[in-house]
Amino acid sequence: MRDAGGQMVKLELADRGGEAAAAAEHPGYRMLSVVVPAYNEEQNIPILCERLLTVLDGLGTPFEIILVNDGSKDKTGLVLRAAASRRKEIKVIELKRNSG
Repeated sequence: MRDAGGQMVKLELADRGGEAAAAAEHPGYRMLSVVVPAYNEEQNIPILCERLLTVLDGLGTPFEIILVNDGSKDKTGLVLRAAASRRKEIKVIELKRNSG
């Protein structure tokens, strides 16, 4: 799957160690993790987050969105952090340089 900027978006189901209480109460508990790399995508991030949240909120499944700033030179990091401040499901990883 590709994001609005044409970058690949990885979707993965994973057991999350931080969700131990939920997993103990619900055997087979799963959480959806969406990992999105971003390089100079400041204009696309708000659109991407809105679309992802619309779909993921409708699933009724716990989820997280991990946005990875891949050493952007524009204001991508600022936009990512702003998105994370609005929703607890959004996490940001900042890389100091582009990793490809």
